[in-house]
Amino acid sequence: MMKEIGKPLRSLLALGREEESAPLHEAVMRENPDRVARLLEQGFEVDSRRLSGWTPLHVAATGNALKVARLLLAHGAQVNAFNNEGYTPLHYAAFEKRTRMVSLLLEAGALPDVRNSEGWTPMHVAAAKQHADIVSLLLDADGFVNARTCKGWTPMHMAVVQKDNTMIALLEAHGADAHIGSAQGVTPMEMARDISREQREQEQKEKRSGIFSRLSGKIARLLRRGG
Repeated sequence: MMKEIGKPLRSLLALGREEESAPLHEAVMRENPDRVARLLEQGFEVDSRRLSGWTPLHVAATGNALKVARLLLAHGAQVNAFNNEGYTPLHYAAFEKRTRMVSLLLEAGALPDVRNSEGWTPMHVAAAKQHADIVSLLLDADGFVNARTCKGWTPMHMAVVQKDNTMIALLEAHGADAHIGSAQGVTPMEMARDISREQREQEQKEKRSGIFSRLSGKIARLLRRGG
C-alpha cells in the first residue's frame, strides 16, 4: 500500500515543474504582489493555466505566498480550480503543511472534501504526510473523516500505514471507522494487526540474531584461549 500512497503524492511534487514560461505564474512564484497586481491590471487572466493545469493560486498555495493568494482571491481566483489530475490549491497546501494557507483557502470557500482523479481528498493527503494540524483544520471545516479514495482507502488507512498513533487518535476522536474495508476488503483494523504482527516477528528475529551473535562471540573467545 505504501507504493500506492506514494504515487499520488509524487504526482503532487511533479506537476508544478513546468517547461513553459508564464509571467503571472512567475510573479506568484517569486511572491511579488506588486507585479502580480500590475499583470492583473494589464489583463492577465487570474485563472490562467499552465500545461499541467496549474493556476496562479495553485502556485501560491504550494509556496505559501499568503499575500499573493489573498490578492488572487480578491480578483476572483477560483479557489476550487482543478489541475489536470484533479488537484486543487487546497490539496497542495495540505501536502506542504501550509497551515495558514489552508485556513485562508477554507475561509475563501475551498471544499474540504474535494477529490482528485484518484479520489484523494486533502485529508487523505495530510494523513499520508502525517500533518495532524492540517487534518484538524479540515475536520473543523466539516471534512468527511471516512472519505474513501477510488481504491477504498480512508484517512485512517493512511494513518495506520504510517504507524502514526497521533493521527489515529485524532481521526478516532472525530468518528473515524477502523472497520471500513478498502476495495480489496482490507480494513484499517486488519492492517494494524498485520503491522503489529510483523513488528513482533521482526523483534523476535532481531532477538534471535543477537543471541546468536553473543554465542558466536563467546565460542570465538573460547577457541582463542584454547589455541
